[in-house]
Amino acid sequence: MLPTELEREIFETTALLFPSSIPALLLVARRVHIWLEPMLYRVLHTDQAPSATVIRQIMKTKPHLLRDGVRHVYLEPFTGTRGWRVEDYYALLALCSNLVSFATTVSFSAPRLIFLLEGLPNLRNVNAALGVYRFPRGHPALRGLRYLHIFDIISEADEDVPALFAELPQLTHLALNTASPIVAQRALCECINLRVLLNLVLMLTHATEVHDKRYVVMAFPSSYRNEWLAAARGRDNFWTRAEEFVCKKLNGEIPSSCYLLEHQPTDS
Repeated sequence: MLPTELEREIFETTALLFPSSIPALLLVARRVHIWLEPMLYRVLHTDQAPSATVIRQIMKTKPHLLRDGVRHVYLEPFTGTRGWRVEDYYALLALCSNLVSFATTVSFSAPRLIFLLEGLPNLRNVNAALGVYRFPRGHPALRGLRYLHIFDIISEADEDVPALFAELPQLTHLALNTASPIVAQRALCECINLRVLLNLVLMLTHATEVHDKRYVVMAFPSSYRNEWLAAARGRDNFWTRAEEFVCKKLNGEIPSSCYLLEHQPTDS
């Protein structure tokens, strides 16, 4: 018979590699059920099961499942999202204290978003409209971030926003939407630890060059949700493709002047 620690590691590794197998694995033994039940909720997307009703019930009866299990959350706007309400989102994020990755297409106000994020000490990846023009300088809510995709369109006239990124000491990957060369160059200059600056544009024909090996231009994904889900599940996504592209430039496999990266959409 295997030691309990090794047995648990085997089951948890299997659950991570094959999430669809978790419901069947829960039936193996009570101890396995206890180990793996939180992993059912490792990745939550509010346009998919479980519904808001199910999550509300879990928040009332088994809140530890969300605290211990949830690592990635994607919040959709409220219309047609399985009965979710804004107060559900606040309650959910308040419970998910071990959250690592957070994305939302909901337009939260900057003060409310700060309140949500500052209670997440393990947060490393944010994809959201942050209201960067109203985000207070030096606030600790984002200081642990390594990956950041800002949905806000940043104006060339605002020289302070790129400096905000410099206050994120662990930031290595930054994505902007349709950033001008001036904005991109400012961000690259301010963020000395940045390894990848990804500029997502609607049409590659509108892309313009920036002379920095870390700079990558990619078409905005046809399904952003699928890209996020792929990243949450450890699969190929726009971050991994951009990083590989930059590595090829650094290693001399492709010219350092290359900046356009075309890719195939990620399947769900």
